[in-house]
Amino acid sequence: HFYQRFWSDIYDEWNEINKIQDERDYYEKMSQFYFNYEDRFVSEYATANPVEDIAESWTYFVLAPKPTGSTIADQKVLFFYEHPELVVLRAQILNRLCTVFPQ
Repeated sequence: HFYQRFWSDIYDEWNEINKIQDERDYYEKMSQFYFNYEDRFVSEYATANPVEDIAESWTYFVLAPKPTGSTIADQKVLFFYEHPELVVLRAQILNRLCTVFPQ
């Protein structure tokens, strides 16, 4: 569902860049891809591939306050709030973090 909602319209463009063999050209094009779609990603690293985007968005979901904006990056984080079981899991993770690493 995450891919369909957030990657289906840009995947082909990303995939063409991902096929580039020349490392310098690859990083230049990937950087440009990020700047073209900066409002769609929670971090530049999230452009590495759809799986890393999910992982980065998940990390923001768990560790950052609930976003109030309307960017696509915010929508990716809010995606996880659509699943009550993940909201419960988030609370459990944060509770455990606070227990293991008290201030």
